[in-house]
Amino acid sequence: MSARHAAKLTALVTLIVGVSLAVAGEGQPIHLRVSPAVSLSPATLVAQVHIQPDDSDRELTVVADGPDFYRRSSWTIEGRSSPKAYAPIFYRDLPPGRYVVQATVGSFSRIRATARADILVQ
Repeated sequence: MSARHAAKLTALVTLIVGVSLAVAGEGQPIHLRVSPAVSLSPATLVAQVHIQPDDSDRELTVVADGPDFYRRSSWTIEGRSSPKAYAPIFYRDLPPGRYVVQATVGSFSRIRATARADILVQ
């Protein structure tokens, strides 16, 4: 099995698990799941964010930061009527290093909640 095929299979399994846990982090304002937590370079990571929408929510941001990689994605959201799940978010071809993936939700001027995942690519 090629590395690319294995990465696609991992992403698909992660998506299926994420959908089956549709309300992961119930009771928490934000829940972030990134997999795999440890992988070999060049790695493909899959992030899933689940939020408990609030009237004040206007922005969801997910940042992946590592030694030779940075990516920031933002969505404008509409308070309580926003979707609860944002997935999958792919990070492809990551070089070796330690990465922090962080998700934040809130208004444009105030962060309401943050979730973080530490990832190792070898």
